[in-house]
Amino acid sequence: DNTSSISTSTSTSTTPNASDLAPATADAAAGWEGVMKDLHEIRDRLLTRSGVIVNITASEEAIEAAMPHIEGFLKDLPPQPKITPSLKERTHGDDPATSPLSSPKLRAKLLLPRGNEALCVPTQVNYVAKAGNLFEDAEDEEEAKKEGEKKGYKMHGSALVANKLINNTWLWDTVRVQGGAYGGFSSFSPDTGSFVYLSYRDPNLESTLEAYDQTPNFLRGGGGGGTGGKGI
Repeated sequence: DNTSSISTSTSTSTTPNASDLAPATADAAAGWEGVMKDLHEIRDRLLTRSGVIVNITASEEAIEAAMPHIEGFLKDLPPQPKITPSLKERTHGDDPATSPLSSPKLRAKLLLPRGNEALCVPTQVNYVAKAGNLFEDAEDEEEAKKEGEKKGYKMHGSALVANKLINNTWLWDTVRVQGGAYGGFSSFSPDTGSFVYLSYRDPNLESTLEAYDQTPNFLRGGGGGGTGGKGI
């Protein structure tokens, strides 16, 4: 019947194979005492009173009868994780400087290299986002002047008005009405300088990014249709 087939399938899918059990089998063959010690250390670290949440679904009478047993069970749990000397030695004690991760070369090997990545999925709508920081280099204005670099934007209240205008007119017309996206907006943080464009349930990609890039031309009064916009 259906019940027996489900039970059989579940039992089969959760059964480990020989390769999964090989490390544990080798440890057990070398000495059960070491395996038991490791299990005790795991228990002592995980089973503690700190952070325990007890959920009970029952009648009021049943909950009242169960409370003394629950309180006794919680009282028997250690209040904090137990750190045995061997475990403390493995985790390099309390000094992070002695950890292997303190080595810059090792950290570099563990971290994935930086790079742009695209994941293609079979969908007809997208989230299309583009972002940047308008405050970059603003703190080093004097150095930027000396080196001839472009300095960042200095916060002014007009930026909040401009962002509202972009949302209610330009992005509404180009991304939502003309482009067919379910929604599109921009967001500006006066604290961090982050400026973000985002559309959702958007059937387009390139035309939406083009609309984002034409926003400066729209703000300058060019209507956004020219080639002057290079993005904010």
